[in-house]
Amino acid sequence: MIFFDILLTLICICILVLASLFLLEVAIGAFSINRARVSENKDLSDDFIVLMPAHNEALIIEETLAALRADLGHLKKVYVIADNCSDNTADIARSCGAQVIERNDSSRRGKGYALSKGIEDTRPQPEGIIIVLDADCYVEKSALPKLAAAVKKYDRPVQANYQLTRNSEKLSARISQFAWRVKNYLRPSGLAFLGLPCQLMGTGMAFQRAHFSGIQLGTDNIVEDMQLGIDLAVKRRSAKFLPEINVWSPMAATEQSAVTQRTRWEHGHLSTIFNVFPRTFMRAVKRRDLNLLTVGLDIAIPPVSLLLLVVLINAPLTFLYTAVGGSAPLLLSLLNLSIVCVALLLAWFIVGRGLIDSSDLLKIFPFFLKKLTIYIRFFMRKPQKDWVRTDRA
Repeated sequence: MIFFDILLTLICICILVLASLFLLEVAIGAFSINRARVSENKDLSDDFIVLMPAHNEALIIEETLAALRADLGHLKKVYVIADNCSDNTADIARSCGAQVIERNDSSRRGKGYALSKGIEDTRPQPEGIIIVLDADCYVEKSALPKLAAAVKKYDRPVQANYQLTRNSEKLSARISQFAWRVKNYLRPSGLAFLGLPCQLMGTGMAFQRAHFSGIQLGTDNIVEDMQLGIDLAVKRRSAKFLPEINVWSPMAATEQSAVTQRTRWEHGHLSTIFNVFPRTFMRAVKRRDLNLLTVGLDIAIPPVSLLLLVVLINAPLTFLYTAVGGSAPLLLSLLNLSIVCVALLLAWFIVGRGLIDSSDLLKIFPFFLKKLTIYIRFFMRKPQKDWVRTDRA
């Protein structure tokens, strides 16, 4: 039994590290969340263009561009990258007054390829700042000039506060929105309060053109934003989170498309943890790079649903193993469960009370259990590797 004692102890220690990091980010985010808005940046800059990758977005592109025109006054700076489109996305974008870049290469599909094409084709343009927006993304008033000014001020990429709006009052939609707020608002707010970088979120991102020097964008990575954040941190260009600048997108239109979207995100995240995190961590330690270490450790924290499932499964298994004579660290496994539950309760108190009633808290656990199939597919060596468009209709 000695082998299993050691194995379970190591597993519990690994879980303890991840759970503690999760609690730390949530706690600091909770402490800082109101203070982060005190020093709101009101500087504006018009030295930017917008790149908007769009794959078969004919149903929504006109509405998105109309909202941008209302804010900017025109769409001369907006470049829609009609990527492998089989509909009239490009024609609609042109009729709205946007600039259009078309890319047709069915063997290379994904947002990374579209961004690479957009950056290359707009190289002759004089604007020095590139802002990336998704085709379903809306921005608050003056968000784009503020992002451009922030890039110049901090001389590094910046990430807006990217949130999801729900189209349903179902508990599953509200829980998904809560989990999103924790990952993309509460935790990054804590890191920003400490002066540390955040992950990129795919939209509401702004860069200087020079930031892309030496970066390979044209890949089929299904979480290209996460990989881009790592690549930039390796080049000492990690992103700064700006919680006071808001952008938002609607949730997936149907439950099936939501599952498809979550599978892509979470399989891509797990693949990054196993394939990219180890060398990122070692590189950060070797060169004593706190920003790179922060990005790596933040990515190492698994999706909250998986983290909760792990501690929920680990605690009873450790108890059973101890009951049959093993000496596994039962107290450590219970500590892990307690840490994750405390972190989730704190997160709910700060960013979830308006979404989930206290009477619904226990219903969170069955919701996360339903996601078990997503993780089983990954660990059964059937991870999603291909980019799949999210249905927005």
